[in-house]
Amino acid sequence: MRRISKFFHLTTPEKKFFCHAVWLLIYSRLVLHRHPFQKLIDHAMVSPSPGEVCAKSEQLPVADMVRLLASACRFVPFSTCLSRAIAGNRLLRSYGVWPTLHIGVAKENEGELEAHAWLSLEGKIILGDTGNLKRFSELPPFALHRGKEEP
Repeated sequence: MRRISKFFHLTTPEKKFFCHAVWLLIYSRLVLHRHPFQKLIDHAMVSPSPGEVCAKSEQLPVADMVRLLASACRFVPFSTCLSRAIAGNRLLRSYGVWPTLHIGVAKENEGELEAHAWLSLEGKIILGDTGNLKRFSELPPFALHRGKEEP
């Protein structure tokens, strides 16, 4: 009930952003479950279409977008770090913010691999910080700058 109360205290642009985040999290989770990893990464790397890019009047401060995105991630059950990072990447780009998508792997004590995905913006982790990211060996970066992949 408290979550619903908090939602109604948001401004209209914040409500729209939050709902868009929830939708993309659900969509990314379903796509991740049903399609190969590469298809999901390809989807995340597509530049937003003109209809997807939000109008200037709907812009929010980046800190507010990150806060709302984190709240949406807690709201959607069964979302994984990868579905969160991919949904967050796509959502933030539609608002004109160009984060970097990171995917790393680490070897566990029993020899099993563990993977983790997170987003950073201007060198600061904005989504998926576990406090122990140094143990992950990062795959080549999936960086986006104005719709272009970094070489």
